[in-house]
Amino acid sequence: PARGLDDVYDRGGGISAAQGAALGFRTMLGAGVGILRDESGDDVYEAQMFAQGLGFYYGLGLLWDGGGDDLYRAVRYAQGNGVHEAVGVLRDESGDDRDELSVGVGQGMGLDLAVGILWDGAGDDRYQAPSHAQGNATANGVGILSDGGGADRWELASDRLGWGRAEWFRGLPGVALLLYDPARAVFAREGKAVAPPEHSAELGGPRSEEHTSELQSLAY
Repeated sequence: PARGLDDVYDRGGGISAAQGAALGFRTMLGAGVGILRDESGDDVYEAQMFAQGLGFYYGLGLLWDGGGDDLYRAVRYAQGNGVHEAVGVLRDESGDDRDELSVGVGQGMGLDLAVGILWDGAGDDRYQAPSHAQGNATANGVGILSDGGGADRWELASDRLGWGRAEWFRGLPGVALLLYDPARAVFAREGKAVAPPEHSAELGGPRSEEHTSELQSLAY
């Protein structure tokens, strides 16, 4: 496990800066490139913050796993997360995987003009996070989670910041996208299953019914 240094901002964990992470010093020094490549096998990736395909302040972080039943576990800022003009990517080719964040901010999440991508090729996967995850963007970021298929389970808390939702900032939008197999997907909030709308694939994901009126008003 990548435990990490103490965090002076008390955000829930230590600063790991590991497992495919690239960190710069914000406003002072841009980051470089951090890559972790694993070809195959059942792996366990454990870290706290800033890890597992994380780019921070002009950095490029990539965790690329070739296959196997893998476990990804972290606190926040992890699992395909770009923060402050950076790019973070978690790519998993196949296997029945589990992606867990105890606080959130990851799993295909872009924050502040950054790009966060989680791409999973195949397998019966489980994604779990409280908030700001699973295709989410804030402050004009781009967050994408693309799952190639399988009997997947998507779990969030009661917070609505996930599942293809982007927040506007500075008078401009962000971009958030969740791609999944609707035939076998299960969505849950606080452990209780919720049903995605019938036409979610057409209108933009499991939360699309909440935005139908917004989409209609924009069309006119």
